[in-house]
Amino acid sequence: MPVVKCKEFIQAPPEEVWSLITEVEEFPRLMIGTVEELKIEQAVGNTLTTAWTASLRGNLLCWRQEEHHDREQMRISYKQIDGDLEHMEGHWQIRPREQGSDVELQVEFEIGIPMLKEILNPLAESALRENSSAMLRSLELKSECL
Repeated sequence: MPVVKCKEFIQAPPEEVWSLITEVEEFPRLMIGTVEELKIEQAVGNTLTTAWTASLRGNLLCWRQEEHHDREQMRISYKQIDGDLEHMEGHWQIRPREQGSDVELQVEFEIGIPMLKEILNPLAESALRENSSAMLRSLELKSECL
């Protein structure tokens, strides 16, 4: 199963980065060209159910996911509960660093078309890597405005 892991250094304290990452309804305005639509469907304690529409190289990908927010560990774990991919899960992880924070976004996915996965998985992996990097860069730019 392909795994995409992207990291970015953000010159902001972990608490500020956490605030940016947990304001998911701001993602479409913050991450223009990557996150088209994002809605919170349900919030119970530290667990959210969210509905996403993202653009990957001009193609729309839609899914719903369950997210668990662990503020103490500065980690958001998520797993697709239904959507366009057969399987998708991953995490956001914030680690303190001198002068800022290291932010990691990891996505593990499966396209779900066995006969085409040798062709499609590398394309999807590349598109997800571009999308994830763009999301992290958007966070970096937003943090500079704080």
